[in-house]
Amino acid sequence: MKIVLIQPKAGRISPEYIHEPLNLGYLASYLIEKGHKDVSIVVGLFEEDDNAILKAADDADIIGFTATSPMVMQALRLAKSLKDDKKLIVMGGSHASSEPEHLLNTGLVDIAIRGEGEVALEELVSCIDKGEKWRDIHGISFKDGSNIIHNQRQELIADLDSIPFPARDLFDQKRFIDIGYEKHNDRGIWILSSRGCPYRCTYCSSHDVWTRKWRERSAENIVEEILYMVERYGANRINFADDTFTVSKKRLREFGNLLVEKNVNISWGCNVRVDTIDESLLHLMKKSGCKDIWIGVESGSPRVSKIIKKDIDLNKANDVFRWAKEAGLKRRGYFMVEIPGETVENIIETERFVEEVEPDTLSFSIFTPYPGCDAYKQWKEEGVEVDKIDWSNVDLFETVVAGTDSMSAEEIKHQHERLCAKFKGLWKK
Repeated sequence: MKIVLIQPKAGRISPEYIHEPLNLGYLASYLIEKGHKDVSIVVGLFEEDDNAILKAADDADIIGFTATSPMVMQALRLAKSLKDDKKLIVMGGSHASSEPEHLLNTGLVDIAIRGEGEVALEELVSCIDKGEKWRDIHGISFKDGSNIIHNQRQELIADLDSIPFPARDLFDQKRFIDIGYEKHNDRGIWILSSRGCPYRCTYCSSHDVWTRKWRERSAENIVEEILYMVERYGANRINFADDTFTVSKKRLREFGNLLVEKNVNISWGCNVRVDTIDESLLHLMKKSGCKDIWIGVESGSPRVSKIIKKDIDLNKANDVFRWAKEAGLKRRGYFMVEIPGETVENIIETERFVEEVEPDTLSFSIFTPYPGCDAYKQWKEEGVEVDKIDWSNVDLFETVVAGTDSMSAEEIKHQHERLCAKFKGLWKK
């Protein structure tokens, strides 16, 4: 049985913003470990047009797409060209987890996999390979006549160390390293060290895939993958793809100490939450090779921070920026405009906070409620016509999808452009 896994292109987002499709790498390695050997991965990013993708998947038995909302348009276009009675079209990822009805009602997707995909996809492949019934598999949605059936969620994989490392050769890891080298002058790769996020930020939909139950790989398992990446691909930089790498101070200490103990000569960077970090950990991170941390603050207004359920203390955020600088770490700050309920005065509070903490680089994005996040659900309740949004044309740094109660779309665009111009020397997407 031939299985082709596809990551489509993401609208206007260019290659420099896209890292390896680790989810497809994990799906492939899991399938291969379970005995399904004929598995391949196609990265739409690397193909000039749809024809090469269609050719690679033309004789597949099962075609699996992963798709964020900006990728869905191309995924459906490809599915339309590929679909016939002999192929099963499966879609997973964030959009399938949050909007399975949308996909199934197109008539182009046979099965949507909601949430963590390894077990559900392997069970599906095994059932089809053996000619067995698959409709009771947990974690899938499908159509039965005009009705959509949502089976109960698949149980989460408790031991993430038990999953084989992503099948990086199948998605051409070397090519991603080459793209990164051109942009950053390092041989960087991305690693996912945990799944799930216990926090409740209204603009984030990762819980639709991973839930809010945080599961960790062990420090030993992470270092083992790093050493493999150094040996296999000559990696000299690790970027952690976790929503928050620093959820567990205990694991962070174990990881840092293990890198020092094994004398692993590699640099790394990660997302941190200011309430998960302290001064001593920042010094250990620096000692173990960390070069930069990415700090999500979003707003310098305590009121707005509560609206988006960021739930951080801005005084603590100020401390973390200062401690990181003293430890010798580069600090990247993440901030937003267009937050519901935000006023021009609140944006000025954010502006002043940026001036106070003096990040080394920063990003001002436009608050965008993608499908699955709480803010998206609120939009639907308020009557915003979300079904008419072409997410492939939405960019976090250019597109104002809708105004707010206190600011028009034009005013939001003006404020965003003003901040980007003011902090141009620090700007980095």
